Amino acid sequence: MQEQFKSLERRGALTPVWALLVMLLVPGLPQCSMLLHQHPTVAILAHHWPPIQHDTLRPRAEELRAQALALIRKPTRDGLDRAAERLRESARLFIGARLTEAAAEDYLSLGEVYSFRSQFQRALNMYQLALVLNHGGSPDIRCLALSRITAIYVTLTDALQIKKYSNQVMECARALKPQIKAQAMAAQGLGLMYARDPTAALNLFRAAKELLRDPQDVDLLASVSLNEGQAFFQSGDTKSALGSERLAKRLWQSSQNIHGTARAESALGLLLVLMGEPDEAATNYKDALMTFRSIGDLENEAVTLNGLGVLSAEIGNYQESYRYFSGARKVFAQLEDPTGQLAAIDGQARAKWKMGHYVQARRLYEIKLHLAQRPANDRMRASASVNLADFYARQHMAKKAEEFYVFAVELCRQVHHDLGRMDALIHLGHFYIEQGDDSKALGALQEALPLAESNALAASQAQIHFETAAAYQLMNDLTRARLEIEKTIQIIETQRPKVADFGSRAAYFSSVHGYYQLYIGILMELHTKFPEEGYARRAFEAAESSKVRSLLDLLAGATGAGCENHPTATVAADRSAPENSTARPALTDCSGRAPSVLTLSQVQSEIRGDDAILLEYALGQQHSYLWAVDEAGMTVYELPEMKTIADQTAPLFHALTARQRAQGMKTIEASRTILNADRFAPLYAARLSRTLLGPVAHLLARKRVIIVPDGLLQYVPFAALPLTSQAGSQKTVAPVIVSLPSASTLSAIRSAAAAHVQPTALAAIFGDPVFGRDDIRCRACGARGNRTQELPATLRSALMDTGNSAVRLPRLEESGQEARWIAALMPKGKNLLATGFDANLDAVIKGDLGKYRYLHFATHGLLDAKRPEFSGLVLSLVNRRGKPVDGFLQLNDIYGLKLSADLVVLSSCDSALGKDLSSEGVIGLTRAFLSAGSRGVVATLWRVDDQATSILMKRFYGRIRAGESPAAALRGAQSEMAAIPRWKYPYYWAAFILQGDYR
Repeated sequence: MQEQFKSLERRGALTPVWALLVMLLVPGLPQCSMLLHQHPTVAILAHHWPPIQHDTLRPRAEELRAQALALIRKPTRDGLDRAAERLRESARLFIGARLTEAAAEDYLSLGEVYSFRSQFQRALNMYQLALVLNHGGSPDIRCLALSRITAIYVTLTDALQIKKYSNQVMECARALKPQIKAQAMAAQGLGLMYARDPTAALNLFRAAKELLRDPQDVDLLASVSLNEGQAFFQSGDTKSALGSERLAKRLWQSSQNIHGTARAESALGLLLVLMGEPDEAATNYKDALMTFRSIGDLENEAVTLNGLGVLSAEIGNYQESYRYFSGARKVFAQLEDPTGQLAAIDGQARAKWKMGHYVQARRLYEIKLHLAQRPANDRMRASASVNLADFYARQHMAKKAEEFYVFAVELCRQVHHDLGRMDALIHLGHFYIEQGDDSKALGALQEALPLAESNALAASQAQIHFETAAAYQLMNDLTRARLEIEKTIQIIETQRPKVADFGSRAAYFSSVHGYYQLYIGILMELHTKFPEEGYARRAFEAAESSKVRSLLDLLAGATGAGCENHPTATVAADRSAPENSTARPALTDCSGRAPSVLTLSQVQSEIRGDDAILLEYALGQQHSYLWAVDEAGMTVYELPEMKTIADQTAPLFHALTARQRAQGMKTIEASRTILNADRFAPLYAARLSRTLLGPVAHLLARKRVIIVPDGLLQYVPFAALPLTSQAGSQKTVAPVIVSLPSASTLSAIRSAAAAHVQPTALAAIFGDPVFGRDDIRCRACGARGNRTQELPATLRSALMDTGNSAVRLPRLEESGQEARWIAALMPKGKNLLATGFDANLDAVIKGDLGKYRYLHFATHGLLDAKRPEFSGLVLSLVNRRGKPVDGFLQLNDIYGLKLSADLVVLSSCDSALGKDLSSEGVIGLTRAFLSAGSRGVVATLWRVDDQATSILMKRFYGRIRAGESPAAALRGAQSEMAAIPRWKYPYYWAAFILQGDYR
């Protein structure tokens, strides 16, 4: 019966008379007793209902109310449930005692509980019941109920009801005490904001704040400040909005109101993102999300998820952005909130667009436009029009695209939506540039710039200057183009230190890589016209500024003594929860200054006396460039555009890895695949060598060649490219080849190494771990085999991300032999050899690896390009008793190591790979070990052969034992392998590259 009652109540089908009948049939339903007062006949019957004694009910009701209000003050999901039960019971007792105003107050509080839980219809019912119970009674209760009803209808975007109740609030608020009047004015202000009249709303909010002088009004003052901030934001005054939202947060924190604090944090998140403060935004959002989820506040949870989606997009992590927006859309759909759904759909579409999924994005934008027309949401209509215009422009439907752009600009102008107009103008300016109409482009961009400046929107200002520079470049006005793009670079360099988290800094710089590409292109065009003016040098230094800045910052932080936030001091990884994909080590540059990017002369100083040449590449859509730097000077060469280089790189990579891809094929098919690959690989290698190294062939007769790759060149095995000492010469040269993320990291690596304590031991070697209970070594210990053993959560997640659904990992028996060979080559007594069960996670994390000069890992490596923090090395997954243990050495664990090693060798598959973030390079194991303190890392570009690797490593360490540097030893070992008929093919040895210091 109770369930039937609740169903009728939700549908609004329960009339007062039926309520009385249900109450007679089902005693103890307080909802029914509330409805007695909605009808005169029922009220008369209720009047004759036998009363219960005052003196026994009132104290108990007041006690229950006090308990409920305490639970609401510090809300949790369970606490709010208990609060609702107590309020319903206290209201029932008050009614029984004929204290209907007191019961009405309980129903106001009960409505607040339901509002917390985003159960807005139930909250409205409670407020309506409060009005009924208070009929003819306290004007304060009536005004509070009407104010809260108005606020809920603003959330529900019901224009008719907003107008109706807002008018009633205005009528009832005139002669009340200040606190009630302030709440009424705040509700009216929300109604005005919905009507897009932020100026009038601000006047009301200011007046409301003037009324709140009592220290007990702190929560209400915080709420009004929050609304004021939102009104400032709606009016385009972002700075004032930030001040109001921060005040709201401080006030709620002072009163220990966690729900209010979370509301302020969520509102602050968006403002901070727009003002170029992504780290502070992320902190606020994540704290708010935790609170909302603990309470069960679905509406605010979804709003915060939307905000995190915006944040992830701003820093260039579009996959994560899409996940956040998708989560928000589901919650908004559950709540039947069309406005929230619009925002989430918009975010989903933007993320898909940025990922290059244009058709999926268009479909989402069409849904957005369709939904925006229902509630006549002009801002979303304008936004969807810009989005679809972008799609039509991409499809070369210029006329249709221009119509949509112009419509969006004019619509935003009509509704005084300055930020929307700014965004539409930026897109329109870019469109005109693409169409070659430079004057119209400049007109649109010049109209957009003051809108961005007045709202302190750093990212938008940077984009406007970037687009303006592109327009001037097309007009061949290179001087103005340079000035504009330098304004862009200055803005993003100003913003860069504010992105403290290494992952978000990497993603942020990846997202602005195009700015540096344009800057380099303009400087090189100026160099062509004015070769003596130093523009080539400035272009080289610009290329350096664009590369792997997050790694440079980590290395700079590694030299800071006594820094509590040193990246190796704290590791923010939740090892048990693969959902925690945003966990990354914190970073603070302890020196208090930004790490420096080297100038050309400083780069030359780093390689002076080493008979070395540094080759730095910058790939571009129209032109690519190569700078050749030695201690005597610098020369720059123009290379083909990125696409041409990509077309030459892909066939070589496929040919070199044909043996890997042939696994699983039938014998005849595999033989044919390998035979064709071996025939064409030398031709592909020679062609790519002519493109990448041909211009500097006359400079390659050096002892060392240092490669600073860009983009896809990070995956090129330069050791497999034929090198000649001069153009057309058949004489090959075999210099040491080493790779660097950027020239500036060479100095940073050396500075960090100088600050480390020198190693006291020689080598720590890990190999042939035990991956499952089915391993024969487990059976030898008495453990029974179990092929269905579940892998650790993070390892399982990483395997799924890499497309590997295996429930077990195969043993690498050759890796054990490899480890023993290496140990045998080292002097006795100063080594750690950990194989089998001993090659476990504790041995790495707690094993004081900082005292070893060499670290060697011969095991499975997993490179998760989707979520690089789940990349890692797999160590023993069971102990000697056959019990499962966590053996996954994740990226965050590696960042937390304190190393002083000259070299780390990752003798595993694909260990040089990872997530490519454009100018930030590959985020993976190599980066992590360099950041942890190693001077160099040997890693692999593809899945290597187990037996060939063991032989290569034996020769490699033999050369190191003889006194060669790691770089020279690797080059020598590769040359020896190439001379052995069985191992001569580059597949067996060219995958190994050394990154770091070549000395």
